[in-house]
Amino acid sequence: MWKKTMFLMKNPDVLSFVLVIFILGTAFCFTKNFMFWYLEGMNSPSFLIGLIPAVRYSFLQDPWYSLVLEGTNIFTYHLLWVAVVLYSHEIAPEGLTSTVIATAGSIHYHIGKSSGSLVGGFIMDAFNGRVAFRVVGIICLVSAVLYALYLYIRRTCFTLVREHPAGIEDQDRPNVVTMKVT
Repeated sequence: MWKKTMFLMKNPDVLSFVLVIFILGTAFCFTKNFMFWYLEGMNSPSFLIGLIPAVRYSFLQDPWYSLVLEGTNIFTYHLLWVAVVLYSHEIAPEGLTSTVIATAGSIHYHIGKSSGSLVGGFIMDAFNGRVAFRVVGIICLVSAVLYALYLYIRRTCFTLVREHPAGIEDQDRPNVVTMKVT
């Protein structure tokens, strides 16, 4: 099992995907945990801090539209994980799809969110909230551009070939996705 997992972690598609999932978890946790702290540091009145999450509701003309606002969270958040599962099926070798999905979930929920709290706390303490939120925003923007560029290059310059890795017994031989220059 370790041979398969180590072989999987050498796959550039899996590594870049896991890195993006890590950044998503870090940014999500940082904004969720430090937005109110940042606002308090700006001497925002406490009613404003409580009002900010409710601003989106202030534009409602009909209370039934609140179902739409809350319903968008269902689609946006859960469609992210549908995309994670589907993309995991595309990049994972045969028999290791569950490993890729579990790794992505663990990286996002445990390591990414933990680092969002830890690193975010250090940045907030060392600098200030404005710098911290700008740094996180820049990291998200740069990672999105780099990942889009990676996917573009991968799809235009390489073809995906499924092959068996050497050194793994026949009964344990997953199909591995490798990239060949076209």
